[in-house]
Amino acid sequence: MLRALSEAGIRPDLVVGTSIGAVNGVFVALDPDRAASRLGDLWQGESLRVVFSETFVGRAVRLVKSGTHLHSIEPLKRLLADSLHPSDSFADLAVPFSCVAASIEDASARWFSGGPLVSAVMASCAVPGLLPPVEIDGRHYFDGGLVDSIPVGRAVALGATTVYVLHVGRIESPLSVPTRPWEVGLVAFEIARRHRFHEEMSAIPHGVQVHVLPTGGERLPPGLRQFRYRDKNMVSKSIERSYAAAANYLAQVTGSQGGRLRLEPPMLPPRVLRRVVLAPLVIVIAGALVSLTPLLAVASVTFRLVRWGSGRMRVLRLVYVALTWFLGEAAALAVCLCLWLASGFGGRLDTEPYQSRHYGVMRWFLDLTYRAAERACGLRVDVAGPPEPSVPAAPRPLIVFSRHAGPGDSLLLVRYLLTVCGRRPRIVMKATLQLDPGLDVLANRVPNAFLKRHQGGQRSRAEQVRRLARGLDQRGALLIFPEGANWTPLRWRRAIERLRRSGSADLARQAAAMPNVLPPRSRGALTAISACPDADVIFVAHTGTDRLVSVRDVWRSLSSDISIRARWWRVPASEVPRAAGHDTQVQWLYDWWGRVDAWIAAERASAGLLADDSAPRLPEVDTLP
Repeated sequence: MLRALSEAGIRPDLVVGTSIGAVNGVFVALDPDRAASRLGDLWQGESLRVVFSETFVGRAVRLVKSGTHLHSIEPLKRLLADSLHPSDSFADLAVPFSCVAASIEDASARWFSGGPLVSAVMASCAVPGLLPPVEIDGRHYFDGGLVDSIPVGRAVALGATTVYVLHVGRIESPLSVPTRPWEVGLVAFEIARRHRFHEEMSAIPHGVQVHVLPTGGERLPPGLRQFRYRDKNMVSKSIERSYAAAANYLAQVTGSQGGRLRLEPPMLPPRVLRRVVLAPLVIVIAGALVSLTPLLAVASVTFRLVRWGSGRMRVLRLVYVALTWFLGEAAALAVCLCLWLASGFGGRLDTEPYQSRHYGVMRWFLDLTYRAAERACGLRVDVAGPPEPSVPAAPRPLIVFSRHAGPGDSLLLVRYLLTVCGRRPRIVMKATLQLDPGLDVLANRVPNAFLKRHQGGQRSRAEQVRRLARGLDQRGALLIFPEGANWTPLRWRRAIERLRRSGSADLARQAAAMPNVLPPRSRGALTAISACPDADVIFVAHTGTDRLVSVRDVWRSLSSDISIRARWWRVPASEVPRAAGHDTQVQWLYDWWGRVDAWIAAERASAGLLADDSAPRLPEVDTLP
């Protein structure tokens, strides 16, 4: 399977392993390019025989002496230490790696992602009965397969959006009713492990793809024959079968043609097509709205008179804002075309004068739309908290972490940074937003990052965030939405469930105590603050549009004025824990997100929404550990 992934051009940004998957996974994390060949030599060579070299009599004697296991763990320890040398800690690996083991004393899963490497991997693959439990820091651990045999949920909780599952094949084989005493235990264990896997697969959030690679094997033999772990011939056949099956699967699913991998059907049309088709479409829509506006106005007024007292003229308000948007966008596109021509057909667009002009166009367009919403919808935005230091000082770059809830909140925030703070925002946003022609042209001409769901993986996304953060100057502001998506009750519940299943019980408890926000995804946020050590950090909370979850909610909101309140907190660069460990930084981010949630709760309470029945709740049958 690894060879098939490598040939398809798929390189991991994160590796998560359980049991024997921890052994294989650590080799992948150590050297992704050579992992397939190294593991092939390992499992088809003499190493397998050396690790489990005892004779039948020797194993029987060891079982009698120990009372718990057949093999010594020392040969495996030597094999791992020699193979991984000189890497002896998680920090030495080329790719982030995590493995899980089952704690005997705590009867729980423990995930290892830092510290000594060999002992953690040994703990994860200490199969009960075959190997003794591994002691780490006074605790004893058995094989991680007992608590999380296929850790898809952990991978998703760590931020993976495309997951490839490399398994040993047992989940492909249907279970049969046991007929022998030892088969009862095997079937019971399989039911337990498969149940968790199926539960995690059914809870995969929108936007995440999981590929369970086929092994190509036939139905597993019954009873204990499937566990012939010392049969090198069977191992070699399994490797070849799984390679052929995985390669065929990847060729079909990913659309590999001519050696080039396509992870999914393209979400966006090519840039040339967007310019030729979508940009003129804006002008067509604007013209249609201009021609239909009188008719819609008459119809809206008539309906208002017939249904007196039913609310304001929502259709007319909506048409007015839409007309302003499309006319403004058409004008902005025309100005951008002129700038492109004046710059020598785009040759000088990256220079300071043209960057400044494009930010000016962006500020004009957002301000035009904002004024239209003020007039038509009674939009009012009140912001508390200092966007700039209370003590005058030299401007510093800003990294802004904002909650994401409700339609248009990002546009309002960008406008505030441009007009009130006098900043040049750099934004991390979804690639699909480029379907809007005005945003497509303007945002691609100034520093921004468009993230595609399944292209490049976490490392590529982190590199884009790092690029934006490193380029910040005194006028710059990097805007990130750590939640990754708009808040909805369903997403909130799913996010907590992912944290639970990933073994992050403490973070799950904190997330459950923050019902007004999604738990923050830490990777992008921590990458940003690390890449720009001089930047102050701003946290933004807001209310007013957060309960507009559906189209119906938005439509109903148009019957009254829209009031939005926001709160800014500024953390000076000297108080940001950039030198702290990863866990400390994650906790710092969660603590601030708790403050954001508390402010939102207080605002809702002051507005008389404390007992809102629509507030999200965890299912009563779901208790957090």
